[in-house]
Amino acid sequence: MRKIGLRNIKTAIAVLITLLISFILQLISPDFSYTWYSPFFASIATVYSMQSSTSKSITLAKIRSFGSITG
Repeated sequence: MRKIGLRNIKTAIAVLITLLISFILQLISPDFSYTWYSPFFASIATVYSMQSSTSKSITLAKIRSFGSITG
């Protein structure tokens, strides 16, 4: 059986943090959290941004952020 790599662990932690932020926003204001923030799409963006190296992850996160702000 193959070992679970650090990239998988980092991805799981990133998605967990994304979902925790969603939960906190829902506790603060339920209308705001679903109007401006979708935990599903934020989790997809998190998984997409995780790459094999830190520099690639940061580069992809910048591109993703710029695209989100532009859109």
